[in-house]
Amino acid sequence: MDLAKLGALTAQLGPVERLFFRTPAASDSSGSVDSLFMFIFWLSVFFFTLLMGLMVYFCVRYRRRPGVPSQLTVQHNTPLELTWSIVPLLLLVVMFLWGFTDFINARVAPGESEAYTLRAQKWNWSIEYPTGKLSTDRKRVGATDVPVFYVSEDRPVQMRMISSDVVHSFWVPDFRVKRDVFPNRYTSYWFKPHAIGPDAETLSIQGVDREFAYEDHYIFCAEYCGDQHSEIAAILRVVPDDVYEQWVNQVVGADWPKWKVGQYLYTTKGCVACHKVDGTRLVGPPWDKTWMQPHTFADGSTLDPSDGEDAYANYIRQSILEPSAKIVSGFPNQMQSYQGQIKEKEIDAIIAYMQYLKEGEPGGAPGETGSDTGGGGG
Repeated sequence: MDLAKLGALTAQLGPVERLFFRTPAASDSSGSVDSLFMFIFWLSVFFFTLLMGLMVYFCVRYRRRPGVPSQLTVQHNTPLELTWSIVPLLLLVVMFLWGFTDFINARVAPGESEAYTLRAQKWNWSIEYPTGKLSTDRKRVGATDVPVFYVSEDRPVQMRMISSDVVHSFWVPDFRVKRDVFPNRYTSYWFKPHAIGPDAETLSIQGVDREFAYEDHYIFCAEYCGDQHSEIAAILRVVPDDVYEQWVNQVVGADWPKWKVGQYLYTTKGCVACHKVDGTRLVGPPWDKTWMQPHTFADGSTLDPSDGEDAYANYIRQSILEPSAKIVSGFPNQMQSYQGQIKEKEIDAIIAYMQYLKEGEPGGAPGETGSDTGGGGG
């Protein structure tokens, strides 16, 4: 988001709100969260000012003076005590009911919500849509390419969320709510984005027959999850409903060669977050230096081209399903197993993609993939 657009958005907020919120609330339920936050803030300001003012006044007005006898201390005042007990209690009841209502509304999705499956892993987010589609779009944010997920401006969305490894926390600041994501059990989160504003930027993408307006909202992990915690980010892109329909119903990969399917899985399975394909080092070994390249493992064993292609295919398969079995020397043992998350034909496609990175297609040059660089997962 550029500074001019950020300035235009923050201008919609009051001067105090700008101290707390980066942008206006962007979902149906987030407006009430903002209102409750500001109600509690101004109530606190009011009572802090009132009590501190009274304290200063009483210290001056009733201070002890030489030659003036001290007044007797008041032992009991029933109306005063009832007032300072009942008024705060009523205000707390208002806060509780307001907050509890927002809490329930944030947990119970409307019946017409579209259900997505969100998976978190070190260090990547991925979403599977109801059609089975996975987003491969990415956007450069700072020095990192992050995934882009598309949602319609006209539909509520329910996220069924699970983690592949450690505890993460799905946080969209513009929606004002965050939700923990755990391994081995699902948590739920829903939202309905506001309609796209008239001053929104426009974009055109492959598979959509027109240029369209869109709004991006950043996704972060709000739970420290490891040494690349700051890199686990994504973009939630709100688009018109007809654009979303065209995009989500695209048939992906029907006529692709096997290596192209592997390239697609490299992005959608989160491998892009830990493995580069341009020879540079991230958390894991670069994929373009894997196939038919000599390797020395942490246990002292080796793998070299004389062992044959089957040995390399078996090594790659084992590394996906049992990543701690053979750790390349100099790299950490921190990849999570993809057992149960990936099919055999997908493993074959990933092996084909690594082979393509080394050898290219028959009659073509190796490594000319145009794949996104990246940075977690597998």
